[in-house]
Amino acid sequence: MRYATALLFALFAHTAKAAGQYDGVYDMGSQSYVSIHQNGSTILAAAFSTIPSTGVSISFINGQLFGNTVTLSGETAYLACNASLTVSFNGATANFTRNFYSNTPAGTAQGFNCSNLFQTVINAVGRSGVATCVF
Repeated sequence: MRYATALLFALFAHTAKAAGQYDGVYDMGSQSYVSIHQNGSTILAAAFSTIPSTGVSISFINGQLFGNTVTLSGETAYLACNASLTVSFNGATANFTRNFYSNTPAGTAQGFNCSNLFQTVINAVGRSGVATCVF
């Protein structure tokens, strides 16, 4: 099993190199990090946040880069909410603004209120901030 895992890692390590200008792990503060992966003008981000009493939330969001700015959108909060975030890259930092959360069909079916969650996030950590590339 270890051999198979090592072989898969070796295969993918050599074939999946994006090495985009903005690639990296950014510290957004408040125990939140985002891993940015750039392929041409496409940005894929995986956001990891610690949420008190519920654990860790992982969000996958993407968008198209125009100049140094991208508006990322995707699902968050355990697929219950649509999320939008605008990011402007500036060297080793990235200015970000949380745009909105809205319910997905799954979130609505579960009785989730993404507007309330968005307001809770804004009240706790603010609407905008600066993330620093740490890796």
